[in-house]
Amino acid sequence: MRIKLGRPLLIRQISEYLGCRMRNGGENACLFAVSHLTTDSREVLPGDLFVALKTEKDDGHRYLGEAIRNGASAIIAASDAAHEVPQDTCFFSVADTWDALAQFAARFSGDIPHKTIAVTGSVGKTTTRHLLASVLGEKFKIHESSGNYNNLLGTCLTLLSMPGDTDLLIAECGMDAPGQISRMSRILKPDDSIITGIGISHLEKLKTVEAICRAKLEILDGMRGGSLFCPAAEPLLLRLSPIPVHTYSAMDTGAEYHAENVRETPDGFSFDLRTRDRTIAGLSAPLISQRLLAGAVLAASIGYLLGETEEEVRRGLRRYRPLPLRQNIQRFGEFFVLLDCYNACPDSMKAAGEAALHLVRMTGGKIILLLGDMSELGDNSDYLHREVGAYFGSIARDLFCIGRNAHLYASGVTGDCRVHTYLPDTDPEQVVNDLFPVIGRNDVLLIKGSRSAAMETYIPCLKEKLGY
Repeated sequence: MRIKLGRPLLIRQISEYLGCRMRNGGENACLFAVSHLTTDSREVLPGDLFVALKTEKDDGHRYLGEAIRNGASAIIAASDAAHEVPQDTCFFSVADTWDALAQFAARFSGDIPHKTIAVTGSVGKTTTRHLLASVLGEKFKIHESSGNYNNLLGTCLTLLSMPGDTDLLIAECGMDAPGQISRMSRILKPDDSIITGIGISHLEKLKTVEAICRAKLEILDGMRGGSLFCPAAEPLLLRLSPIPVHTYSAMDTGAEYHAENVRETPDGFSFDLRTRDRTIAGLSAPLISQRLLAGAVLAASIGYLLGETEEEVRRGLRRYRPLPLRQNIQRFGEFFVLLDCYNACPDSMKAAGEAALHLVRMTGGKIILLLGDMSELGDNSDYLHREVGAYFGSIARDLFCIGRNAHLYASGVTGDCRVHTYLPDTDPEQVVNDLFPVIGRNDVLLIKGSRSAAMETYIPCLKEKLGY
C-alpha cells in the first residue's frame, strides 16, 4: 500500500518518531523531506519511504533491492538488512518493523490535536463509520478510515495519512483473532468507542459468541475515558462491558437513543430522534434497509452530543451515500441491481434482503438473488447457510447459488422459489446467461456474498450481456 503522509516529514523528524538513529544517507540527509510511505516495493516511486513488513505470506525484506531501484529515499527495516542498503539511501534500523510502524503512526498522530471515535462490530461497522463521517462532517474536519483499512496496517496508514487540521478521526477496527483490536485501540487512543453488534461471522476462529464479544470489547483497551455506545439488543455485550454503556436502537424505545415514528419513504426512511432530554423531529436518511437505521440514529445522536445543530444533523444524514460494494443500487436496462458484496454473514444477508424488499415495494417487481458463500462461520456453517437459504427462499422468485455451499442454500429453500446451483469454478458468463431469461421489468437482482466469493465480478458480464 502507498499513502500520502498527512504532512511532509524531514528525515530527522521520522528519526524522532521512530526513536532510532538514521544510518547511511550522507551528511545532508536530515534535510530531505518525505511525502509518501509505501509498504509494497512495486508501488515505490522516487522519494518514498519504504517499510519492510513481514507477514504470514511474505517478507518485505526480500524486496529491499526493488524498492531501492524504484527510488526509495529512505528505508525502515530490520537491523540485519543493513548490508543491503546503499550508503546514499537513508536507513532506519529497527528491531521489529511492525512495532516501529505502530510507534511512528501513534507519535505522528499525537502531534495533531484531534479527537478519535473508534468503531468495531461484527456487522455494520463500515456503514456506521461512514454515516458518522457524513453527519459529523457538517461541523468538523473529518478524517476516516478508507477502503478496508481496518486492520493493524490500515490503522497505522490511516493515522499517518491524517491531515494536520483534522478535528475528528473516525477509525474502523476489524479482527479475526483475539488481541488484534486491543493493539489497534492502544495506537488510536479513542475518546469514544462504538460496537455495532456481535454477530457470528468469526466463529471459525473464536468458537463462541462470548469470545467474539470479549474480542470486540478490546476496543476499550486504549480509551482515554469517554463513552461506549452499543445497540440495546446486545444483552451479552452490555453485561460483559467493564464500563457503563450508552444504548441506541432504531426501534427499541427503552434505548437511551432511539427512533420514533419511523416511516418508509421513496428515498429511504424518515424518523424522529429521541434522546434523553429532547426529540429532534423529521430526520431522514437515504437508506434502503431498516437494519441500517440504527446507524443513522447513532450518528445523529453523537452529532447532537458533540454540539451540532439540528440543521447540521439533518444535512449530514441527507448527504450520506453508500460506499462501493455496500448496498449500491444500479439501473441495468429494465431491472435494478442491488450490489452488496463487501462481506457476508447471516445478519448482513438478511439486512440485504430487507433492502431488496424495500426496493421492490417501490418498483413493483420481484426479487432475484445471485448468492455466493458466507465465510468464517466455523462448525455452524452448514446450518447457517440452510437458514439463510430458507430466508431468501421466502422472499425471492429465483435463487442462483454459486460456490461450495450452494447446495446448502438450496436445501433450506421451501415453497415456490426456483433454485439454481453452480459449482465454484462455473464460468460467470454461464450463470448470467441462465439468469437473464428470468429477470423481468422492474425486478431487483440482489448480488450478495463474502469477499472471498468476489460476486462483483458478475457486473461486467451483466453489462456485456446488455451491450453496455
